[in-house]
This record gives sequence, structure tokens and C-alpha cells, in this order.
Amino acid sequence: MSFVHLHVHTQYSLLDGFCNIPRLIQRVKDLGMPAVAITDHGTMYGVIEFFNTAVKQGIRPIIGLETYLAPRRMTDRDARLDRSPWHLLLLAENQTGYRNLLKIASASQMEGYYYQPRIDHEFLAEHSAGLICTTGCLASEVPRLIIERGPEMARKQLEWFYHCLLYTSDAADDLLCVDLGGRRVIKNKKTVNIFMNKHQITEKH
Repeated sequence: MSFVHLHVHTQYSLLDGFCNIPRLIQRVKDLGMPAVAITDHGTMYGVIEFFNTAVKQGIRPIIGLETYLAPRRMTDRDARLDRSPWHLLLLAENQTGYRNLLKIASASQMEGYYYQPRIDHEFLAEHSAGLICTTGCLASEVPRLIIERGPEMARKQLEWFYHCLLYTSDAADDLLCVDLGGRRVIKNKKTVNIFMNKHQITEKH
């Protein structure tokens, strides 16, 4: 069974990613992976280089973005309430999704920037067509709700994401994926994974 990385930060994720795109694509090819995604933090500066390099090597490029989701509105700027946005990983399913990723990346920088380039739930709902969304790492909204406020609040928000994307995707059953990865405390990862398994939510890669 082949494996595809859907959560990848390159050197274009400043102060976070260290992955050189040509070397990334060569490594993907060496390992026999058919495709790979680019999901840089808050930016899509590397997409053209990534796409051209992947296609040249016969690797299918998957265009994505790890944006930041404001706890309130993207225009709110209160240091106590708005300084720590959630992470949100999005993948383009088609050309419509790619265009919406561009809008999200631009608006987060030009309109929502406060410590990080942010959008909000309303903006996501308006630009969700053609997008596949994952629950993201432990810094994302659903995992943080599981850890901080309990399973019931997390399930309600998970349902919001599902219905937000339900009528805008060509593959409704696959539009919301669960990311069980992460690099933080194992105890927290275990808590999140137990919730996902209990509610019969499976990881899709």
C-alpha cells in the first residue's frame, strides 16, 4: 500500500520548515511515493516551485495550506483573546479549491494578520468549495477542544466542519480527514486518539 505525506512544511514556512523542495521531491521519488503535499504555514509562496519540480519528476503535487483560524473574528485584535489562533490544514481538491486557497492565503495576510496570518470560521465557510480539511495537529481547534473542554464540545465543532464542507466537495465522504500526527506531549496525542476511535472517526491518508 502506497503512502502519501499530506502535511509537509518546506523552507517557505519561515522559522518552522527546513525542507528544500527539490530534495523533498527527490526523496519522495526515491521512496516510491506517488504524490506529496505542500502545506506551508500561512503562505503559498512555494507552490509554483513545488508544482513544477514535482511534475518534472513524475510526482503528483497536492497543493495545500496550513492556515491559522482565529478564535473569534479575523479582524479582532485583543492580546488576551486573539493572540493564539488554531492551526487548520486545507488541501485543494480541484481548481476551485486552489483558487479558494489563494483567497484564504491572501486575506489572512492582508486582513486577518495579528501575530499570525488568520482567517475565521465565517471566511472559511464562504470559501470552502473544492477544499479538503483535516483536523490538523494538536494545535488545531478540534484536538485542543478535546484536551481543554472535553469530547462533547469537540464533537459539536467537528460536525460544524463536516457540514461546512459537505455541500462544496466533489467527494463528501472524504472531505474531512483526521490527522493523528503531531510532535507534542504523547499524553495529549493519546487523549485525542482515544476520542477519534471512540466516535468511529478514522484516519485517512
